[in-house]
Amino acid sequence: MTEGRYEAVIVGGGIAGLTAGWTLRDRKILVLEATDRPGALQIVFTSSMGEVTLDQYVGSMCADTLVHTWDVARGAGVDDRLDPGAVRWVHAELATRDQSVIRKPGRYDDPLSVDGDDQTRLIAYTGRNPAWT
Repeated sequence: MTEGRYEAVIVGGGIAGLTAGWTLRDRKILVLEATDRPGALQIVFTSSMGEVTLDQYVGSMCADTLVHTWDVARGAGVDDRLDPGAVRWVHAELATRDQSVIRKPGRYDDPLSVDGDDQTRLIAYTGRNPAWT
């Protein structure tokens, strides 16, 4: 492994990782594979979301973690601002998913219609009221 500081670390050399690598090709980046077997993140398995790749499942967990970070911050009455890049990525990720899977009990409610910045729209997209305190 090359030592030093990187401007970005990409986890996984699948299609998303390679696309990110190409986008950031002029920067100092490091691409990490999940295992010693390239493409392992593209293995399909059955999860609570149905048939998904490991890469899709990890993406789902990132989305849930970001949204729940907002939940906890709001509940605790502390700063609830989320990373803008993560907010845009998660919103785009959720929009590509099978809505019948993410809108079932224990997942996300139907989206609310609101105007606002990216974070406000993401929170409303998950069925949460962005004005909740």
